[in-house]
Amino acid sequence: MHGEVASEARACRGESNDSRKNLVEVQHLVYLHCWIIQLNHKIMEASLESTLENTYKEVRSFSYAEKKISFVPEEEPINEFLDAVNNFKSDIVSRTERINSIVLSLEKLTWGGEADDEVLMLINDLISSCKDLKSSLIRSYVSTTFLRKKGIAKKEIKAFKASIDDLQEAFDDLESIYFHLPKIEGFTETTNQLSLV
Repeated sequence: MHGEVASEARACRGESNDSRKNLVEVQHLVYLHCWIIQLNHKIMEASLESTLENTYKEVRSFSYAEKKISFVPEEEPINEFLDAVNNFKSDIVSRTERINSIVLSLEKLTWGGEADDEVLMLINDLISSCKDLKSSLIRSYVSTTFLRKKGIAKKEIKAFKASIDDLQEAFDDLESIYFHLPKIEGFTETTNQLSLV
């Protein structure tokens, strides 16, 4: 009888060892999962900060350059008129493409996730620069009235105006997502739940 009890005790210890091994394996898997989540958050934060910094530099540079140049050519002799129109079209298309590129960067930032105070301050500076850029671009657009009335570069000017409107919408969205919506009860929780999907 004593031999049977000893045998049962060894069997229980074996099961206990298997349970401990399973528990340790589960603990390791949980730790690994948490580590992967933290790494993913750090990568997203680095990407957000990099996109934010590059977009801010682009907006700042563009805004400064926009203030320095005259958008519409002055009256020129007739023989230079067509060259001036072609140069104007090329210039406005280039500006439209640059604005559209900034809009794409701003849209990327709206999906950046949580941001600390330093990043929020940079986002606030970026939004202010975008507002300044938009004001400069609107002045440039208004200065094209003469050309629009004459039917010159209508398609290019219309695309330019549309890109300015897109810029306004993009920085308004960015401001809402980082400064206005988080103040609404339940927004942060809902956003976190959607990010898990």
